[in-house]
Amino acid sequence: MTRENVEWTNGWRDDADNPIKRRWLLIGDSVAREWRGRLQEIVQPKNISVDFFATSLHIEDPAFFKELRHFLSYDEYRYEIVLINWGGHHGWHRSCANDEKIYLSYKTQYENLLNYIKDIALSQKNGGGGYSELNARSFK
Repeated sequence: MTRENVEWTNGWRDDADNPIKRRWLLIGDSVAREWRGRLQEIVQPKNISVDFFATSLHIEDPAFFKELRHFLSYDEYRYEIVLINWGGHHGWHRSCANDEKIYLSYKTQYENLLNYIKDIALSQKNGGGGYSELNARSFK
């Protein structure tokens, strides 16, 4: 795992002053950042806000999940849908196609991400605290 010269993380909560508004969450990288605004335009007539977590951090970098856990630590925001568009920024489609070891490593971390989101949803559905009670979870 390597880092870029400049790493960035971008968190966006549309209509943050209205936590009970219907919300979707988009998780991704620079590729997802490019189309978040267009998605917001599409769902705006349905009174849905599109919140956003994106970073240039590699999905295998422990800082990725630390940043994501921080973003999701605000329990007052609940998401109907979570969209994940991850991998274009680092060219994973090429790396995974050319190297099975890289593919399996990426697949494992992506599954960890999906399971984390699933666990949050189940916790909320069952009346739990959702994000904050799962934030101690390790992704190694």
